[in-house]
Amino acid sequence: MSYIISYTGVKLKIKWYACDKYMAQWRFTNEKNKAYRYKSLEKAKAVLKHCKIQRDYDWKIEELGYD
Repeated sequence: MSYIISYTGVKLKIKWYACDKYMAQWRFTNEKNKAYRYKSLEKAKAVLKHCKIQRDYDWKIEELGYD
């Protein structure tokens, strides 16, 4: 299984995904295929906490299924 982290923008209703990290800050993209995939749920939860600190949005972990 793999997991991705996302949130839905309030005003434009666009879904954003954590895609990579640059200088301790996460970058975000609105393309699901560019989202960074995590192999374990524990790692995804740790990154989710970091994203909530960086931007206080309603973050979610999405399960992609088997690769």
